[in-house]
Amino acid sequence: MWKLVTTGLLLVCLAQNVVQAQTPAYQVNKAGRVSSESWKAFADVKFKLRDDFYFPQFGEKIKALNGKSIEVAGYMYPFEQTRWSKHFALSSLPLNACFFCGVGGPETVVEVEARVPVKQSEKPVRLRGTLVLNATDTEKMIYVLTNAEVIE
Repeated sequence: MWKLVTTGLLLVCLAQNVVQAQTPAYQVNKAGRVSSESWKAFADVKFKLRDDFYFPQFGEKIKALNGKSIEVAGYMYPFEQTRWSKHFALSSLPLNACFFCGVGGPETVVEVEARVPVKQSEKPVRLRGTLVLNATDTEKMIYVLTNAEVIE
């Protein structure tokens, strides 16, 4: 009887691992918006006006990710017109609904500093890197993903 219970529990655990492995790290809705745990965490921010700029006030959930390795998927917004880029923006929204066009807020875009150049794509790309929260430098985005690399 004990072997039967143990074998059953082992099979349940294995089945859960297979389901988790098949669950995508992100989803894309009909409008093209990418959704993931990272994008949900990025929404944990408010803004306060100071010296003619809105500065981010990060919540505890996103502060806990500062300096940590995270995964995020989204659409590439190149800063230069090249096929490969190490510095670009990544957004949860497709280009036709981008943050810069006024549809989303600053929490829908991340500045990416890739380890090696990434090939431009119109489809979502999945990246892993170190999240840096930026509350002071008005020349950068509020979220910066450093040492980023593509996850296949």
